[in-house]
Amino acid sequence: MQSLSFIPGRIGTDELEPKHLASIKCRDLGIDCSFEANGATEREIISLLIEHIESEHNIPVLTADALFRLKTGIKK
Repeated sequence: MQSLSFIPGRIGTDELEPKHLASIKCRDLGIDCSFEANGATEREIISLLIEHIESEHNIPVLTADALFRLKTGIKK
């Protein structure tokens, strides 16, 4: 079941919208960082985390092991 939140100022019946459905943190990959990627799909979460890791941790390419740990670390 999805969690829902009220969005103030919205008009009509769409006042309840789904929040993120899954998340992963840099710490889940063994990186000492508090960043957390949240999203509705695995693709969205992985994309956000890869962008963060590349820009903030200067890791240009993730290994296959890191991608596996990233995907299995997503909490639903």
